[in-house]
Amino acid sequence: MDFYFIELPKFTKPLEELVEVTDKWIFFIKEAENLEVVPANVDDEGLKAAYQDANKHSWTKEELEAYDYAAMREQDERGKLVHAENKGKKNVKSK
Repeated sequence: MDFYFIELPKFTKPLEELVEVTDKWIFFIKEAENLEVVPANVDDEGLKAAYQDANKHSWTKEELEAYDYAAMREQDERGKLVHAENKGKKNVKSK
């Protein structure tokens, strides 16, 4: 595990110069609330998820509720699949 202490006002690299994942995270911490889209040079899955999560803060209440509802439905479907798999395994073992 690494720790980095950052003085955000001193971080002045533009988006085009971000190569290291650390620089990309620092840029995210400093600029995420000002960005409308995920930058094209973001290739780290954790960083992509962070940008998407940060984007939710600008959604309307209705958009956020729709997103949450869709996520709940998706989780329900995953639960149904797991339940069916477990039930199938139980039936196979009992034969």
